Amino acid sequence: MVKIGNVSLQDSIERGRSLQACGKSSEYLEEFAAKTVDFLYRNFRDASGSEALSLVRFFHTCNYEPLDQPLKDYVDDKYEKLDQEQRYITLLAHLSPGEKKPGAIGINL
Repeated sequence: MVKIGNVSLQDSIERGRSLQACGKSSEYLEEFAAKTVDFLYRNFRDASGSEALSLVRFFHTCNYEPLDQPLKDYVDDKYEKLDQEQRYITLLAHLSPGEKKPGAIGINL
């Protein structure tokens, strides 16, 4: 764990390696997002040892065309005039106090 006020270069290098491991062990972007959010939320502490981050979110921005069909259906239902060239932002994972594991919300803007 890292205390948020005392992040050293060595701490940064170690956290970077841990995040790389999250990526290498993830088959999908959503899985990587969940692991990353969980790692960041649980590994940064304040001076008293309490969790230092109150909310961690992982967003992904992409065009309409590569979205999976359930996300396309969601966007189609939300917006009447759809520009297929427009980029959309999707919240892939989030974690906040009281949650035991990362969740995802399909928010497209």
